[in-house]
Amino acid sequence: MESQRVINIVANDDYVPDYNFGYPCILHGVEAILDKLYGESGYHLTIYSHSDFRKKIIRDYSSTIKYIDSNPKKLLCIAILKRLGIKVRDDKWSKIIDEIMEADLVVGLYPISFCSSFNLNKRANRLYALKMVAGQNLLLVIGKIFGKPVVKTVCSVGPFTKRTDALGAKLAVRYLWDKVYVREKRSAEELMVYATKNKKPVISPDLANIMRYQKKEYLSCRPIGISVSFQIINQWNGTENYLVCIIELCNYILNHFDNPILLIPNEYTPILKYSDIDVAQSIYSRIMEGNKEAKVSILDIKNMTCQELKNEIASCEVLVASRYHSCVAGLSAGVPTLVIGWHWKYEELLTLYGQEEWVLPTELCGKDILITKFTDFWRNRKAIKKELIETGINVYKECFEKGKEMFQI
Repeated sequence: MESQRVINIVANDDYVPDYNFGYPCILHGVEAILDKLYGESGYHLTIYSHSDFRKKIIRDYSSTIKYIDSNPKKLLCIAILKRLGIKVRDDKWSKIIDEIMEADLVVGLYPISFCSSFNLNKRANRLYALKMVAGQNLLLVIGKIFGKPVVKTVCSVGPFTKRTDALGAKLAVRYLWDKVYVREKRSAEELMVYATKNKKPVISPDLANIMRYQKKEYLSCRPIGISVSFQIINQWNGTENYLVCIIELCNYILNHFDNPILLIPNEYTPILKYSDIDVAQSIYSRIMEGNKEAKVSILDIKNMTCQELKNEIASCEVLVASRYHSCVAGLSAGVPTLVIGWHWKYEELLTLYGQEEWVLPTELCGKDILITKFTDFWRNRKAIKKELIETGINVYKECFEKGKEMFQI
């Protein structure tokens, strides 16, 4: 009997040297889909990470993780030379390119693309847009050079408030991505302006929704999780300061409930002066100033894998979240989740689970409004848990259906 051919897939990481909960969660979702599609021994997935630091948080991941300490321009130039048949004496970069040449599929896992809210550069021309596309999709561009099928897995796109991002999206959707999957209707609408008739964006739940988890046992009250965010501070347009809102909410919880508070950072970026850990520390310090006995702790994400982090979120009584993949972790584990969000991805995620009532846009958020919302949310938490079990089944099924389309050779 002829043995089944092993499918080779190469996946592209992004260039941010951080601990970010989102990207590893997506990897776990990808693995679950590939296991079901090809069997655990029927495929070989290689993820190229540009951050040696990031490898630490996916050390419990079973697929091959490789580190690229590369110059993108050099890697791209070598790929072009090899495509022209010119021999290159550089084993380090040639091995990467050879692996792409042998791949059946090249996949982009970058979770948010061409979002003008993150783009601080004022340049708006085709050359810079082209560089931006190559920077976010380096291995995909090399795959395209060698005629490999290229798939952009589920991401958020836009808003395009800057011309450069619109140009980059246009180049990617028309000339780079053979298939593109987005998390929201609004993201699909942004891309539809540039999509060709035969290559339209497909809406799918984020693959992190099918990441496995295991709830912890608690002898007393389960914690109330507060997922904090430095990104939301950068995007904040609320009526009152974000930190003030969260601190006042924490004080309210401590005065009215027995549950301890668990502050949950999502992202830690060593090169930045301020990250989620700093936000959590600021909140913790302010609370402890007024109450030395307060039952508040900060999750030590620096020394955790993303699997361990999801288990912590899954074990909370409820979650108040300001980071997207913390929201995904909570909802997919059946944890009632109240969201403070700045992007349409938050609203559409909660709509997917039938929880649109429990999203609070930044522009409407003040401390009194947040506390009132939380009180109502807490009162309804048992009904919400039941709803999440029912809607979660459909989200799970849809992830697998769309995932099989993405990774089908």
